[in-house]
Amino acid sequence: MVSTQYKLGLPVIFLTVILFLFLGCGNSKTTLANQKELTFGEHPKMVFLNYQVSKTPEGSISIQLINKIMADGLVKEQPNTNQSHDNDWECYQLNDSKKVLQRTFIANPFLYQAEYINDNNEFETKTIELNRAQISLRLQLHKDTKFVTLRSSEKTKTGKPIEITTILD
Repeated sequence: MVSTQYKLGLPVIFLTVILFLFLGCGNSKTTLANQKELTFGEHPKMVFLNYQVSKTPEGSISIQLINKIMADGLVKEQPNTNQSHDNDWECYQLNDSKKVLQRTFIANPFLYQAEYINDNNEFETKTIELNRAQISLRLQLHKDTKFVTLRSSEKTKTGKPIEITTILD
């Protein structure tokens, strides 16, 4: 025979567990969104920039803007672009006086890493050097950004870096 204390305690324990489950499953992403809004201003903006880059047989490089799209919103999380590797290109967000507000690194678009399975059924990577490529940038804009500069890791014959500066409206 089951005691009445046991019968009354079971629903109380069950309701307590349900209450803790509801309280413990809160959405933690709202705090991340609030932090980004504070960092990037009241109405965060992003920009999508597409460039065509090409290299001549002599080694000179040209960079051309294909299009630019400005939009309201937050950029989804991206892989870490704050660490530089050899031959990486740089992207700068600049203010009115051309002071750097933010810097990110972009993998060299002329070096493509291809993965394939060799004759022994093992993965291998091979670096393929391209003469033409497209670069698509998706940037969360700092509230004071007026220009975006894309700078190549290669230099001109005079030693200056090859770069293009895009004016944001």
